[in-house]
Amino acid sequence: MRVQIDATATRWNNGEPSKLLEARYLGGFVGGNLGRGYDVSSDGRFLMMTTPGSDATATSASVIVVQHWDEELKRLVPTK
Repeated sequence: MRVQIDATATRWNNGEPSKLLEARYLGGFVGGNLGRGYDVSSDGRFLMMTTPGSDATATSASVIVVQHWDEELKRLVPTK
């Protein structure tokens, strides 16, 4: 859910709550651990896991493992 907040007013003013997201997302109990099932990136995007079958455009699950990523980082962002 979301709600509009008026930050310019001298007292608290908020709008009516409305639905923010339509798909079904995993909640606070993920992989047997109690915690957040989401994060918010620095540019304001929500990053979260959807429940199986909730996105018709999704491809099958896969994992990409990047080894030696620190060497690539050193190459891309040299310190000297």
